[in-house]
Amino acid sequence: MAQDVQEGGYMAIFFNNAMVTVTFLVPLLGLGSALMSSFTTGAALSALAQQAGTNPQMLFLLMVVMPHSLIEFSAYSLVLSENIVVMQKLLSRKGINDEVGTLFASLVLALALLLVAMVVEVLTSQLLTSMVPPV
Repeated sequence: MAQDVQEGGYMAIFFNNAMVTVTFLVPLLGLGSALMSSFTTGAALSALAQQAGTNPQMLFLLMVVMPHSLIEFSAYSLVLSENIVVMQKLLSRKGINDEVGTLFASLVLALALLLVAMVVEVLTSQLLTSMVPPV
């Protein structure tokens, strides 16, 4: 991911998160994808913490309180909630046509939130980088 950001610019952050978001909208598959994404994120954070010699829970807490993480979590929660509603409508075979507009609106809102999160992440990263003295 870090190499993608360097090669593709900051929009790589948005496109990666957007692809995850679209995957989360696919009925049933989206929930499995969300669980796998959560697991791999946790494993990566644990590996980073171990390599840095720090507590993994503290690294997780630091990640969770970052402003862009809260915005991203909101976007993911929105599409996962919509996934559950769509699955319920598909199983009951009622009202699925009415849900298409809501599904599209949820996707657009989630993508807008992810765009805001990308800007906040870039600004936060630049601010934190400027505060750390060069080694």
